[in-house]
This record gives sequence, C-alpha cells and structure tokens, in this order.
Amino acid sequence: MFSFIPLPYKILIILFLLAGAVSVGYVKGSEKSKQVIAEYQAKANAKIAGLEKKNNEIDFFILDKFFIPKLFKNSHILKK
Repeated sequence: MFSFIPLPYKILIILFLLAGAVSVGYVKGSEKSKQVIAEYQAKANAKIAGLEKKNNEIDFFILDKFFIPKLFKNSHILKK
C-alpha cells in the first residue's frame, strides 16, 4: 500500500505524525497542570484564611490578657 510513496515523503509523514502527537500531549498536559495548580492554590488559600483567623484570635487574646490590664491598671473600670 505504501510502497508507491517515496522514502523521503514517508519520513516526512512520520515526523508530522510524531509532531502532532507531541503537541496534543503537551496541550493535554498543560491543561492538567493548570488544574493541579488551581487545586493547590485553593488549598493554600484555605490554609491562609485559617492562619489569619488564628492570628486574629491570638492578637485579641494578647490585648485582652496582657496589654489592656496594664493600660488601665489604676482605673476603676477593671476593679471589681
């Protein structure tokens, strides 16, 4: 069937087929990598939100426990 096609054209056809297969694989791989990066970014954003919440709780605890009593040490507001 392919015996009537000259050898240089056969080589060229094979090279084009290989190049097409590589390009299709590259496109599918880049789509998959974008999906993986988006999943990682969503996890990182959730972790950042949790850490910011804990940081705010710690800041409030430090203000409530250490700073405010020293600020109003002689005040009648904190005396029971």
